[in-house]
Amino acid sequence: MPFLQRMTPQRWFLLLVAGAFLSLLINYFRPALENGPRHVSAQAMHLLLTPASALCTRAQSGVNDLWHHFTTARSPARRRRLRRRWVNIKTMLLARIARLQAILKNARLVHRTFPGITGQSLRAADIIGFSSAGSGSCVLDRGTMDSKGIRRGDVVLAHAAVVGRIISAGPKTCTAQLVSSPRMKVMAMIVRPTRTGELPVARLCMVVGTGHGQMRCELPDSVQSIAPRKGDLVALNDTGWPASVRGAVIGQVTVVRSSQIHQLRWVVHIKPRVDVQRVHQVVILVDAKR
Repeated sequence: MPFLQRMTPQRWFLLLVAGAFLSLLINYFRPALENGPRHVSAQAMHLLLTPASALCTRAQSGVNDLWHHFTTARSPARRRRLRRRWVNIKTMLLARIARLQAILKNARLVHRTFPGITGQSLRAADIIGFSSAGSGSCVLDRGTMDSKGIRRGDVVLAHAAVVGRIISAGPKTCTAQLVSSPRMKVMAMIVRPTRTGELPVARLCMVVGTGHGQMRCELPDSVQSIAPRKGDLVALNDTGWPASVRGAVIGQVTVVRSSQIHQLRWVVHIKPRVDVQRVHQVVILVDAKR
């Protein structure tokens, strides 16, 4: 209708006000109407609001059609997106829970193995990368900006075994040199677990990293010495390391053979106790006096 097309919201409002005012005047000057003033006012308001009510009903019908189209046409895709989203959230939460469980398990194992270490001296860290093959170093997600920041010389533990030492630290990351690194040399002792305790095989030997997850040392072959064999444990016995980790296991003997250069010497091949390539979290022992 041309009349309805020319009606704007402002014109409808003015028409409504005028109709309400007219109905009040009629009720004032003609109070003796059959149905009374309230009925006349209600009828006037109803007549004035009929076009607006029709427009609202049409708009509501359009909105309902649009909503029905989106909910029916795209509901399978939306359900798939929501399902993937909740699966991702669930996976993320389970990964965080598993990480926390691994950190707590590692910390409890360290406390049982080293009673002198306090909780304030331990910092859990994730391994975020490795250097080139054979160089024997890894990158951790802790740095100098951490509480009681990481410093050069801090010891790195994994499953209650010494796996390396911090050689450099940045604001948010640090680099640890592994015990199997060609640049790592430590003094150690070799012991043999028995039913009655540990049998010392060699009280002091120089363990040198050879890279690619291997270490080696040489021992004198004398009459009084005990021959090392596969399965013997190699424990840290170096005064240059913190006293709290002395005696910590760093590796296990894998191969023993006679030296080709010196006939009265054994060449002992050692494998680190923990394969850092297969673990995700480590524990850094920081200096508690910092």
